[in-house]
Amino acid sequence: MYSIDETYKNIEAEFKPRSKWDQGVKETALAVLDSLDMPETVLPDHFGSRRALLLNGADNWREYSYGGCALVYNVDIAARFFTPSEMRRYMADGHDASMAFRGEPLLDLQARALSQAERVISRYAREH
Repeated sequence: MYSIDETYKNIEAEFKPRSKWDQGVKETALAVLDSLDMPETVLPDHFGSRRALLLNGADNWREYSYGGCALVYNVDIAARFFTPSEMRRYMADGHDASMAFRGEPLLDLQARALSQAERVISRYAREH
């Protein structure tokens, strides 16, 4: 397994997302690693230990998202994950930016992205 800093560099260099969603997942994975502030720590091999380290005290990714450990403003979350056309619909007159988008609260959407970011981190933390 690689250190947090090495994993961060691996993701930056090797993960080439093509969709806006995957770009957001990449940014989220890098933000999670950056928030740990322990660059030389080697990520644990065991899934549970690695997840506990990444969650930084939260019980799950939903709690991490709702607890303010990631982006907290809906507009910031939307900007990270939405395509320009989705962003226009989200910011359209008559749509309250505090509302859900397509029936899903943005903090739940971010929790889904955090779960995917965890898988990206796990993939790039292992030596290929």
